[in-house]
Amino acid sequence: MRVVSGLWRGQKLYVPEGDHVRPTSERARAALIDILHARYGGDWASIKFADLCAGSGAVGIEMLSRGASFGIFVEHDPTALTCLRKNLSRVPKEHYRILAHNAERLNAWQHEGPFHIIFMDPPYKTGLGQQLLTQIMTLEALLTDDGLLVVELDGKETITSVQSGWSVVMTRRYGRNQFVMLQKN
Repeated sequence: MRVVSGLWRGQKLYVPEGDHVRPTSERARAALIDILHARYGGDWASIKFADLCAGSGAVGIEMLSRGASFGIFVEHDPTALTCLRKNLSRVPKEHYRILAHNAERLNAWQHEGPFHIIFMDPPYKTGLGQQLLTQIMTLEALLTDDGLLVVELDGKETITSVQSGWSVVMTRRYGRNQFVMLQKN
């Protein structure tokens, strides 16, 4: 697996062995980054993001590779953290912070906001995606006014509820995965 675009294009990405972490495919990452690039007019230099349940950090690293100013990576699995640290070793430290916590512990990372993009890739079929969405939607200050909340789900999963004041603006399916994008109204 490699970085697909930007400054670190072609850089190898380390991923944990086994099936407890499933990195976002190169095709899906490229498509997502292109969508985000169009949304923010290519102005990555002002983008601050959070990559929750970061795993290898592939999506956040793509944003940094395109020029995002700063990102936090939240991951608690020790094996994934080892790969994440390896993958970020070439990135200047002033552009990121790694937090070894469960993403649902908002108090561990919410003070880093507001973010332009909050990306989350929770373990499939655990309900954690909906739980995180609900928590984040109650704390509107986590996102900038033009911010986007992006959740990667199994293609068979759905978002069961969206809080008042939020709307789904886009859903894209890539193979067996899908991205659901939400924003504040």
